[in-house]
Amino acid sequence: MHYKKNIAILRTNALFGVGEASPYAAISARGQAPLPSIRRYPLSPAHPLPPSRNTNPTFREDPNIPPHHVTSHDFTQNMTLLRRASDNMRKITLLLMAIGGILAGCASHFPEPNVALDEARQKITRSTKLEPDSMRMITRVDYVDDLHNNRVVGQNLILSETKDGHMRITISAFDKAISTLVTDGTGFALIDVSQNIYLTGYATADNVAQILPVRLSAADLHRVIRGGYPIDNIDIEPDGDTGTATHMPPFEWDEKKGGYRLTLPLKTGGAQKVFYAWPHGDVFRIELCNAQDETTYIYEAQDFKNYESNGVNMRFPNTILFRLPKEKTDVRLRVEKRDLNLDFSPAVFELPPPQGAQIRTVGTAPGIQKSLQ
Repeated sequence: MHYKKNIAILRTNALFGVGEASPYAAISARGQAPLPSIRRYPLSPAHPLPPSRNTNPTFREDPNIPPHHVTSHDFTQNMTLLRRASDNMRKITLLLMAIGGILAGCASHFPEPNVALDEARQKITRSTKLEPDSMRMITRVDYVDDLHNNRVVGQNLILSETKDGHMRITISAFDKAISTLVTDGTGFALIDVSQNIYLTGYATADNVAQILPVRLSAADLHRVIRGGYPIDNIDIEPDGDTGTATHMPPFEWDEKKGGYRLTLPLKTGGAQKVFYAWPHGDVFRIELCNAQDETTYIYEAQDFKNYESNGVNMRFPNTILFRLPKEKTDVRLRVEKRDLNLDFSPAVFELPPPQGAQIRTVGTAPGIQKSLQ
């Protein structure tokens, strides 16, 4: 303690020009290495301090005052200048931030394509989209539930499906299946391997969420996977063909999202907004809003690529994100491989209950259990 205190005193004396012995001499006498942070200027009268290196004209030195000492007037003046400089720097920083915000806002506004709105509507919403007869996706799925601090990252998901709405979804980890679901678009059957439970019933959004919590029925999930959008809860025909021109769903350019926006009313109130990229017509975003115009569901698709099969090019996204803002839940699918027009055996879309499994029926519709088992 005395040693550290002596060091502190010697440092203070050296910095403020008092004392007659160099701190390095005292430290060296104790067998310690010199401190590199203190200049080796002797403080004895025979070795005066070096001349001042001050070059600031506003910080003047009085020749009648010993070197390195400043009048209180000059100190007050310089503190005032420093405060003014700090205030000016803060104002400049805020101005630059404001300019950056304005530029960022301008950059997020996408100009409308040079095409007539009716022509864009016709090409996007009424053209026939090329689809494969069947498809298999091998993906990585990340599930994040911030509301309950639940995160599951990097599980494998294999989705096989056919054009008529049949799907098989298998979730696995470390090459071991966790659960499997099959559906014909109306009914479903699911095996929870860990608990040896077999579920069957209607393929509603709640039941599909047992394996993939994306709040979509099996039929709507099938449509989205193929590049479309959900229609189960839409209050009119998707393309507006059943209404007159004045009742057709609004279709307009969204300069913030950078795509055409089709707004469809929902049976429960609110609206579904579908965003199309131009000129390919890819559905890159879907938003569901309630009657209060609060966003309750978001679908985002990115990294669209062309896939060729049987001489036909088709486009699909390789990154798919389902977001539930209120539930603070995200499900992200990252497609690692996609195969088109495969010949699936009918047994792929059958899922009989395993021996000894506990069977639970959830609102089974006529013929469902027979078609899936």
